[in-house]
Amino acid sequence: LVPNDITISNYYKNCPEEQSPCENFKPPISLLPSKTLEFLWQTTYWTTYIMTWAVYPIVQSYAVSGDFTILNKLKTALRDNALFYGIAGFIGAALMISIAITQQLTFEALLGIAISLGNAWGLFLLVALLGIGLVQVPRQLWRDSQLEISLKSLYFDISTFANELNEAKY
Repeated sequence: LVPNDITISNYYKNCPEEQSPCENFKPPISLLPSKTLEFLWQTTYWTTYIMTWAVYPIVQSYAVSGDFTILNKLKTALRDNALFYGIAGFIGAALMISIAITQQLTFEALLGIAISLGNAWGLFLLVALLGIGLVQVPRQLWRDSQLEISLKSLYFDISTFANELNEAKY
């Protein structure tokens, strides 16, 4: 979508303002109608939004659930996420209401505050996780390159697993 968006911007940048269809320039092959491009951007945005805030947390809770059946794991994941989002939503709503009352803000201003807080949270996660990744990946590669230390670690893991296996048998 981004290359198509850039192509459209460059195409219309070359057109004089008084000409709505650009007659002097041939339109690029990838030129999409604006309604189609808007639909694609909306679809991409809302799919990402739903996956980030609904699907991924449920899958994450499902994976760490201690239940044994699929249905019980799913129930636990849904209950955990409902509890988290219920508490977070209550606190967020209380804060927004208190801000609206004390500052006498309109709904549009509160919506702007909510959007900016969401963007700030995303940037915080990006900076925090990117910083961890920039340090952890080279550190892990360095540790993996030291074969003697890796072999000793694997020997230790084997003995631990063998002890656990023996305990499970008897």
